[in-house]
Amino acid sequence: MASLVRSLIERDKIPPHEILVLVRVDTRGAFSTSLIEAFTAAGVPCSVDSAEQSPLDTPEGRQVLAILRLVANLNDHLSWRTILELRKNGVGKKALVALYDFARNSGQTFSSALSTVEHDPAQLPKFGSRLAAAVKEIQAILTQLTPLKAAEPSLEGLGQLIRSAIELTLGSANEGILASCARLAIETQADSVQSFLGSLEARNVDIDPEIAEGKVNILTMHKAKGLTATAVIIVAAEDEHIPGRQDKEPELGDERRLLYVSLTRAKQVLVLTYCSRRYGSQRMLGRTSGKAQRTLSRFLRDAPIKPLSGTAYVAALLTPRPGAA
Repeated sequence: MASLVRSLIERDKIPPHEILVLVRVDTRGAFSTSLIEAFTAAGVPCSVDSAEQSPLDTPEGRQVLAILRLVANLNDHLSWRTILELRKNGVGKKALVALYDFARNSGQTFSSALSTVEHDPAQLPKFGSRLAAAVKEIQAILTQLTPLKAAEPSLEGLGQLIRSAIELTLGSANEGILASCARLAIETQADSVQSFLGSLEARNVDIDPEIAEGKVNILTMHKAKGLTATAVIIVAAEDEHIPGRQDKEPELGDERRLLYVSLTRAKQVLVLTYCSRRYGSQRMLGRTSGKAQRTLSRFLRDAPIKPLSGTAYVAALLTPRPGAA
């Protein structure tokens, strides 16, 4: 993706802000985080929803939100993965991949497999002890926060819960994260962790985008409505996302129209990408959450243009043109 976008900028002379990268879903930055890292490493300026990064979008903020989500739902698989990956606990990507494989092979969900390993680390010989220790540390935080969740709903009580979650998770106060949470809670009149998280999800979906000049803009397909660009790249055009779980009318038709509208955002260049397998947090998204295998969206399978190998396609783009300096 980074090489493709760099080619559009350098070889095709398309200004960065005339390139839109669209995703169907980007729950907790599952796609945009990877894209930002790759684009930055390639020297490609980029913006997600054209807004400056909120304190809640930082690794520290994501840890706090993951803890709050676990307070609301102890079986939130993606939050467990997020908090395990971001904390300084010795749990790396290899341990998480091993845990995913253990969950799949034993027919368990991610959170239930985590519980199994916590109680019997020998189930995962190489990583079990490390994962068990990390889970116990997080469980200790959740135990201290549970009484605050049980209090009568109120803005003051929610504020105390959030402040305690920040201090317990990060080991100290963080006024930036606290201020962002407080502002959202006040604006939406949230009085419980459930209503606060619901407001947060709504905020991530409903904010109208403003294109950032001089940067490649990464948006959800919903937010791209009404926008056009010289080049549009649609990421993860996979059946597990488009249509995803919406496999009956009228929702199925809505997904088809959303894809069509996204295709028509492009004025000159249109690229669609999909993977046969996904890993990490991206594996937890879509209709078959937790499974790596992915397939091309049913809306595109009979298209007149057949899929090409992305690796070969990008390699051809990067090959110097005859006579080029």
